Amino acid sequence: MTTSVRVTKIGLAAACLGLALLGDAPLASAKVLQWNLQNVTFEDGDKVTGSFFFDADASGNSRLISWNISIPALNELPAYTFNSTTEPANFQFFGDNIQFFSKVLLDVDPVGRTAITLQLNPQSALTDAGGSVPVLGSEGCTYICSERDIVSGTLVAAAAVPEPTSALALAFAVAGFAGFSTLRKRTTEL
Repeated sequence: MTTSVRVTKIGLAAACLGLALLGDAPLASAKVLQWNLQNVTFEDGDKVTGSFFFDADASGNSRLISWNISIPALNELPAYTFNSTTEPANFQFFGDNIQFFSKVLLDVDPVGRTAITLQLNPQSALTDAGGSVPVLGSEGCTYICSERDIVSGTLVAAAAVPEPTSALALAFAVAGFAGFSTLRKRTTEL
């Protein structure tokens, strides 16, 4: 077997391996991104702080993976941290808006079943592309109590990074085809 035939077979094998890996590993797959609350400010100047993990490709409540978001006290409402570890089911979606409910119940209503609420309203959809999304929203409760609006701030996340297997597969395919076409060109010239 001549050297050019052996190199051609190696290049063809690398291209086939790359294509097989590409077929097995999708180039774009679901990514869970951490969205950080940046300069999210209530109308009275108090700040909302924290972050949440979000899967834009999931559906319904499964889009929100975990969260840790803190708000300062407001009149009869104490400072509070909404945390997925201690209250995993205390949230719901209204379209793209997320509303969190406190696990702690307050005695501001006659029967003591008032929960603190925080609503985050992203001004555009959260995606795997990450970036910076303006956010509005409000704090209140499930009964009559003080309320305040979020008047400014952003949700910020880094873009999803492609899986290493996808990048490796693409590299194998490109290298194999490049080697194959270069060798074929040389063989034609001889």
